[in-house]
Amino acid sequence: MTGDEDREDPMMRALAGLSVNEPDRGRADRTRAHCLAALDRQRRAEARSGRVTGSLRRRILEPALVAAASAIYLTEVVRRALHLYGL
Repeated sequence: MTGDEDREDPMMRALAGLSVNEPDRGRADRTRAHCLAALDRQRRAEARSGRVTGSLRRRILEPALVAAASAIYLTEVVRRALHLYGL
């Protein structure tokens, strides 16, 4: 759209009238500090343990289940496509 089209479009005019809401600076700083502290605690815990944190379920079982579900889905898609084309 060109500038003239933007001015004529009612949706663009409505959007142009919206105000910009800035986050509360203090709250943003506290949230950022909280997140950085949590990440730092996690990094220190991983460094102490000497291994990657995460349970067997999270590291192995979940990806295996996703892979299995994807394979079943793909197999069914191929089966239906072959049936549709009469093969």
